[in-house]
Amino acid sequence: MNGACSKNGAQWILPTSHPVSLDHYFGANVFRKHPMYDKRWELANGTTTGIRGICPVDADPYLPWIHDVFPSNNGSNIEFVISSKRRCNTDTNPQVGNMQPIPVKRLKSGNHTQQSNILAGNTPRYSLATSIDEADEDGKQQNLNPVVLGETLSKYPYNPEHLNYRKKGSRPMLTPLDKGHDEQIWNSVYQISCPVPKMIDANGLSLANVIASGQSVSMPQGIPSIYVDLIPIRTPVRKSREGFGIPGVSSSFDPNVVWGDARIIPLVENTAPSEFNDESSGPTEKKHFLVACVWASQSFSTRGQTAIKDSSKDRLLEFLAYHTQIAGFDHVYVYDNSDTSLSNNTLAAVTDIFPKERVSRVPWPHRVCNNNRPMHSNPGERSSQYAAEASCRARYGPDTTWMASLDVDEYLIPTGMWKNLRDWLQNVTANEKDTQILSFFQTRALPNVDAMRARRMGWYTDAILSSCLMKNSTKTYMETYNCEPTTHPKPQSWAWRAKKQIYRPEFVLNHFVHYSVATRQIIDRPDLDSLRFIERQPFERRVNETSEGYLLHSKSTLPEMTANWHSKCPLKATSGSIKDCKVGIPSSNMLGVDIVSKESEFIESANLVSAKFESNCYPHLRAKRLVPSLEEAMKRLTSV
Repeated sequence: MNGACSKNGAQWILPTSHPVSLDHYFGANVFRKHPMYDKRWELANGTTTGIRGICPVDADPYLPWIHDVFPSNNGSNIEFVISSKRRCNTDTNPQVGNMQPIPVKRLKSGNHTQQSNILAGNTPRYSLATSIDEADEDGKQQNLNPVVLGETLSKYPYNPEHLNYRKKGSRPMLTPLDKGHDEQIWNSVYQISCPVPKMIDANGLSLANVIASGQSVSMPQGIPSIYVDLIPIRTPVRKSREGFGIPGVSSSFDPNVVWGDARIIPLVENTAPSEFNDESSGPTEKKHFLVACVWASQSFSTRGQTAIKDSSKDRLLEFLAYHTQIAGFDHVYVYDNSDTSLSNNTLAAVTDIFPKERVSRVPWPHRVCNNNRPMHSNPGERSSQYAAEASCRARYGPDTTWMASLDVDEYLIPTGMWKNLRDWLQNVTANEKDTQILSFFQTRALPNVDAMRARRMGWYTDAILSSCLMKNSTKTYMETYNCEPTTHPKPQSWAWRAKKQIYRPEFVLNHFVHYSVATRQIIDRPDLDSLRFIERQPFERRVNETSEGYLLHSKSTLPEMTANWHSKCPLKATSGSIKDCKVGIPSSNMLGVDIVSKESEFIESANLVSAKFESNCYPHLRAKRLVPSLEEAMKRLTSV
């Protein structure tokens, strides 16, 4: 039972969005309008005739979605992973107001503190503080009635508004659409901590220990006996730089001008005093050395494009087999975004194949808000994925030395002298004390034409005659998508934004898909500016593709994308534009060996389709040599 609640993952559905049945009222995406849209408050709460209210959060655009709730390892805090709704079903206003932390101070009444007034049955009142130093610290000890567990103020790992202004080139958090793209997707998921009140029972056991040990949950029913009320404190949205006494940071923000002299917050309905003990520490020894967080689903759609028909179960099986059996990962946490309303529609059939000490499945049925392309005026908002990554880092980061957030079509492959990622990473850990983030540049690999087949084998037996090609079901994804359109090392000029990372979660306070949003530097050096997508040296460095490892991105190429491929891929000794060729014609020169040498396994043959066309990509020698081991691992796992 130790840490049961914090380790098992989210087993409930939190109110992050309305049900699909209400889509015709709210709109399945942003900017949708309906005659009943202005009645969304009644719809959300069920006060409209014939409508069953299910999600009051929908009615208030400034309330965040709560994606995950769990206690910290030592029980000292209840952790919340929240997500700003931004413009999801909230008209055209960017909803980031909940990302502006506000310091508050309890009001005093006469000669008594606010706490004593609460004990007397009075409702607490708060005032907006003018600085962090003026705000209540919520750490004062008092003898409390054990029936009243207490009211505490939330804490946060860093100030996201301050972080935004330290990122070079960032626009203000409240940039209107007509003033430019809203670039705050990376700053839309956040973690807050609610301190557990400091209480000791008759046996000398603290409330924090009770929560950490799991004693507050009755088994086997799993019914909790301790509950948390989360009360939002609403304040006016600031539209200028924050100014709450951050050392070394100047600000033009004047709370007296914006909020007035009194700054009294409207009444908050709550009934308990505030106490907590935050002195206890978590475990010093890490449970895992290297883990991966994966957001996956039984079915996906690309960003506004055709739905991908590849079986996500096949993808996930291969991904897990490779990273746990070959690459050297200790554990993989799979956040399953499958629609649980359909029976047998989860990824449990795959994750259950693996030992529980190697793979954990976390039910994660949160809906994606928006999935537009980044270049769109309303860029992609895969809110479920972003919150899943934040949850994984917050839940399992304290027990982990190195962490990676990957997709099921991404493989981290060792190169040079290294047999697996673990051995290489242990060498980095021992010899590079300052390195905290390791970045892998990526390109989208092309499907090797020799590993594909005609889309309809009944029509054509020779792939070269088929208009469209698809993956051969007898081939692994690693073998199929093993043709890189560029040589190694990849150009230094490539965007640092297009990368995946292995990072130390104790150093990275917030990570967003491809890069670190916030690191310890924002606390240790709050006066320093930083680039949007790169952490300053020596904390982040690029991985050497030729001597350390690389990322193989095997994103699916749909059959319709290969239409008329043989007429778009130029034949040898003919002219033509190779850029229109959407399948991989492998070169006899390989990545991972001397560029002028040839491996016998890649010698051109008249039996290969690619022998007739001009090459447009380079196969990975190491990936090809790992395929037999991967096939054997998958066979062994599925035969048990």
